[in-house]
Amino acid sequence: MSGRRVRASDEVTRLRRKHVSLIVPVSDFAFGDRPVAEVSSFTALIELAKKYEAVVMELQTGASTTYLVWDNGMVYRYRAGRGEPAAVRRSPDSAGG
Repeated sequence: MSGRRVRASDEVTRLRRKHVSLIVPVSDFAFGDRPVAEVSSFTALIELAKKYEAVVMELQTGASTTYLVWDNGMVYRYRAGRGEPAAVRRSPDSAGG
């Protein structure tokens, strides 16, 4: 296991323990045409979740873990370990354009 994966795994474990009441695991998230804003820290994402009274969704794709807050059509995203970005999957409804 590479050092980056170990750090990301450690970060995910730490975040889950510290913020267990705010994190909801999800198996999929269709971004559709929603704008996505990358946030620079998990702390910033937590602040947004509290501001918008939202949960933090945890999405695991392969070896990466992404945290999302959705509010009124805007998606805020934090990627644990700063690995490769999670793929932004468009919903079938938005494919036609």
